[in-house]
Amino acid sequence: MARVVAEYRYEEPLTAEQYARDAPRLADCLEVREARLVATYVSRDRARRISVFEAADAESVRNAHRSATVRFESIWPAEDPS
Repeated sequence: MARVVAEYRYEEPLTAEQYARDAPRLADCLEVREARLVATYVSRDRARRISVFEAADAESVRNAHRSATVRFESIWPAEDPS
């Protein structure tokens, strides 16, 4: 499994309700693609977020987001720099 990072930007700050609405839809679409969410981080102003996934590839994570209709800025493969 590869590490994949998703970046998100919000015109209005991300609310807990918005995240709670999107998270289950995305989780179902990730499961179909044998991917899983590892961690999520939100900026203090809640205008940006990143999530780290384990998946076969970045395209699997992109397709999961598209199927769940969860908007993203970019999704890219990542690796440990060490």
